[in-house]
Amino acid sequence: EGEVISMAASNSKIDLKVQAQAEVELHQITMSIYPEGDESNPIWENEGHGDGNELWEYGGEVALSNFNTMGNFVLQVTACGEHMCQGSNIVTVLRNFEITP
Repeated sequence: EGEVISMAASNSKIDLKVQAQAEVELHQITMSIYPEGDESNPIWENEGHGDGNELWEYGGEVALSNFNTMGNFVLQVTACGEHMCQGSNIVTVLRNFEITP
């Protein structure tokens, strides 16, 4: 939360690691990065699938060349529990970060 990422110091990429675990069986896990205040305009998206209530991990690089502007962004992770993607079975976590030149 609140991470500041320098475009120059990061060699134009973000090493992204996301972990999710729950007491219920995780199902569909979606991740997206979008400009703060513009959720309908994702710059990066990815999906995964949980394996029961085991720890789920995603690790990979996100190219900063996809980001047309510097500024504030949001990483959104949404997971469904018990194969029911509705109501209280959906959990969403947001993390804000900033990209600078």
